Amino acid sequence: MRCLILAIVLTTAFGDNVFGGKGDPDNGCPVPEIKPADLSTICAEIECAKFTKLDIDGCFEARKYSPAKWVSTEVPDSFMGFRKAFKSLFNYIEGANDQKEKIPMTAPVSNMLVMGSDEQVKVQYMSFLIGEAHRSSTPKPTNKDVMLVEEGEYTLYARAFGYTGFMASKSLIKQEFGILANELKKAGVEVEWSYPITMGYNSPWDSEKRFEVAFAAKAAPSPKPKDLDEICKDIECAKADIHDVKGAPNVQRKDYYEYVVVKSTTSKLLTGSITRNYAGPTSS
Repeated sequence: MRCLILAIVLTTAFGDNVFGGKGDPDNGCPVPEIKPADLSTICAEIECAKFTKLDIDGCFEARKYSPAKWVSTEVPDSFMGFRKAFKSLFNYIEGANDQKEKIPMTAPVSNMLVMGSDEQVKVQYMSFLIGEAHRSSTPKPTNKDVMLVEEGEYTLYARAFGYTGFMASKSLIKQEFGILANELKKAGVEVEWSYPITMGYNSPWDSEKRFEVAFAAKAAPSPKPKDLDEICKDIECAKADIHDVKGAPNVQRKDYYEYVVVKSTTSKLLTGSITRNYAGPTSS
């Protein structure tokens, strides 16, 4: 099975005007120092997240992604956090699920960061795409730290680049985020700046590699939800302790007796329920 790896991601400010690539003589767009591997070639060998390209001018690629299901886990805040998160997800597709079923690897390995007002990472989620063959009947994780996530249609603005060595360096990723952020600002595109995303496509041993940095299109303001206390006067509700996620406005953590739901009111990528199973199978 082809194994993907997610490189070390940006953990500092990403909006600096930092340019490392050479200018494109045809359109003035900064091009990567190393050309990325061709996406169509990668996706001919492994199932990839489906999207259509949008006709939007700018030094980036605008994509509308189809609804999808992902298996995700929070990246621990530790030196070995990324390795632990990747292993948890890889174990799931290797059979650590209620059906003990092996699930094919897909692309990309996605990492979404939740940034605080101080431009430091507060929470990170690593995700593998669930392929079409398992989307309608997806095995449930047996690891309480792994969750299944449904995503609706959404738009991303992405920039791809290549790299050498085992993984893309932190400085290179920061540089590419800076270029993308600057180009989006020049184009007047509104995005969710607090939720940067990275996407890895390759094995460390591939000769040609592809890595992408991206921002989601800014979500339309959500209508004000009905007050939960008013709802629960008329119907019995699940009992939960509600906590704010430090440094991440509009993100709440609800601790229930048997599972955890994380919900955001601002980011499309977080909108909806993420169920983490603690005491046997539960549903979102």
